[in-house]
Amino acid sequence: MSMAIGLVLILIGFSLWEYVAFTLQSKTPSLTASSTSSTTSNQIQIAGWKTYQDNQAGFSIQYPPDFSLTEEPGQSVSLVAPIKNYFHTVLANEASLTIFDASSTCPKLEEETYSSPTKSTVSSPAGTFSRSSWAGVGAGQLYDSVHYTLIKNNTCYSMLLLIHSTNGAGFYYSDPDQIAEVDAQEAKDKSAFMQIMDRVVSTFSFTK
Repeated sequence: MSMAIGLVLILIGFSLWEYVAFTLQSKTPSLTASSTSSTTSNQIQIAGWKTYQDNQAGFSIQYPPDFSLTEEPGQSVSLVAPIKNYFHTVLANEASLTIFDASSTCPKLEEETYSSPTKSTVSSPAGTFSRSSWAGVGAGQLYDSVHYTLIKNNTCYSMLLLIHSTNGAGFYYSDPDQIAEVDAQEAKDKSAFMQIMDRVVSTFSFTK
């Protein structure tokens, strides 16, 4: 009896591995811009994008039409990406841009205090956003983040991009080349997605 149960478990495990391998090979993004690393954020077309407008804070921002939008009144708005449209592999499980409520002070993110972020800027009609990016690892989980901040008229406008994923080794592949291939594709997808998010931030404008 125990041998039969063991055989069933082996078959289930093999079937699961086959499913994951098939999914990794068959997934393709629906946005062609995300499949090339040579695309820059300024080249990403925004025709057909949706517009979110905050009448109280007096700003608007555009975002891809396949994103979903969730609001936390008095706190934040999140633009959530459908993973399957932007990532070739099954490694990423969350990708979103959170727009914090305008405040007199910019939020201090804990990660920025210990991860030595990379600094750059993103220009928008409202002004130039400071761009602070970093990555973290914990228990096989990968976290890539970008914090955008703009201070205008003593008010801070702040956004946080988060990509939560794992790496190829998380699937316990025995082939190092396969792990490297999956990780390389995931890195390319993350870079392309961040360019799209930079483009989203570049559409930020004041409405009053």
